[in-house]
Amino acid sequence: MYCQARHSLHTQLTDLVVGRDEEVENLTKIIEPALKSKKPESLYISGAPGTGKTVTISHILNKLSPKYKFRSVFINCMTVSGVTSIYAKILDGLSVAGTGLESLQNAVKKFSCVIVLDEVDQLRTSNQQVLYSLFELAKLKSSKVILVGIANSLDLTDKMVPLLQSYGYRPQLYHFAPYNIKQITKILESRLTNCGEVIKPSALLFLAKKIANCTGDARKALDICRSAVENVERQVRKQRILAVRNEIAKDGAKPIVVDISHINQVISDVFGTRARENQDLNATLPLQQKLFLCSILVSMRQKNLKEATMGQLHEVYSRVCRIAKVPVIEYSEFQSLCSLLESRALVSVKKAKDSRKSKVSLAIDGEEVEQVLQDKSLLATCMADTA
Repeated sequence: MYCQARHSLHTQLTDLVVGRDEEVENLTKIIEPALKSKKPESLYISGAPGTGKTVTISHILNKLSPKYKFRSVFINCMTVSGVTSIYAKILDGLSVAGTGLESLQNAVKKFSCVIVLDEVDQLRTSNQQVLYSLFELAKLKSSKVILVGIANSLDLTDKMVPLLQSYGYRPQLYHFAPYNIKQITKILESRLTNCGEVIKPSALLFLAKKIANCTGDARKALDICRSAVENVERQVRKQRILAVRNEIAKDGAKPIVVDISHINQVISDVFGTRARENQDLNATLPLQQKLFLCSILVSMRQKNLKEATMGQLHEVYSRVCRIAKVPVIEYSEFQSLCSLLESRALVSVKKAKDSRKSKVSLAIDGEEVEQVLQDKSLLATCMADTA
């Protein structure tokens, strides 16, 4: 049963999509009409790693392929040796002769096709010319292409989309939020349906809570689950070897079931200490995101609240920026900052129709935020500024 569980907990693409019903429905409503009418479309899909972006798009295309005649190519841009070689790679995937942009432009006018570029942010250059030329494909006269760009970073959206819009190439944007506890639990349960009781339900729930509160990365949950099964399998194998050596009959022995302690041991090995996580966050979080966290911490402590509205936070953030002598960004960009921090499971957002009334709270402890900020003097100055 351990072997079957290990096999079921793989992180490769699968036909089974769990916990993304809404995303499947919404993206199908964008892609299917374009295929049906043979009209061009472009999409930019963002979200943290392991949130189901790639598997969802693959699932939708597989579901639509029997209904509509189209060619498709799926490229992970991490595998592209040179940025400009992307044109040849796409043409090869579409079974079209040629190597350059002009050949690709001619191809998308001749037949209906879907081009999916995973890790599309790897195609960034100093002038972004390659990215512009690809999104331009959906704006060419007589074009029949559906271009889907997938990336883990939202900051590319902030930097690239306004420029694409100025060129007239703005794609439709769609963001994948991190998986929540219920979704991660369902994903793990669906993989283990035919494996018997290899892992206790309480251990699955424990793991789902840990991952949802940390990253929302389903692949990380699967990896941890599989590692825990492997550890227990090794433990059982050792016991059997010792039993044989000692001539002890173990045939009737009950198999060991993975429990919370086994899961917790792997989590400790994978993530290390919380302090290390905070050091990593301090090194990787951009300044604007740190200032957002500083703003929410100041709001919480000064007014003794557990949450604040986006409108209130933007006012506090503007003042924090002036104290830190950093340019204040516009409200729309401020919203994007919040989405980025939500995708990293650092803040929680209760959305409202009026975005300024959406309520934001910390998803980690205030002390942990201080460790992430690594700037006690700035925090102290902000706390002292009662305005």
